Amino acid sequence: MTKEEVENRIVAVSPNLFRRFFKGDISWNDCEKLGKVFAEHMHQNVKAETLKKILPESMIDVILKSDHPFYQHGYHGAFVLHLTDWFSKAKTEATEEGS
Repeated sequence: MTKEEVENRIVAVSPNLFRRFFKGDISWNDCEKLGKVFAEHMHQNVKAETLKKILPESMIDVILKSDHPFYQHGYHGAFVLHLTDWFSKAKTEATEEGS
């Protein structure tokens, strides 16, 4: 997958994705910015064939899979693991910079 394809897919679902983690206390613009940074991380660190399997096609795809037993709120489990790993690395880096 190209960098643009990865970014388009992640940015398309980023408002719903990040608002779930931040419990709605984040603006749409901030969600899009986070989505672009996360897309860059995914493009650099995950193989293209894996990205094709785990990235949601669109927000409709997420909604349709929201009750699927192998998906986490409509997102592929591996996608959620990459997201939480990215969050914890960012938190660690921010903590180290603040010290």
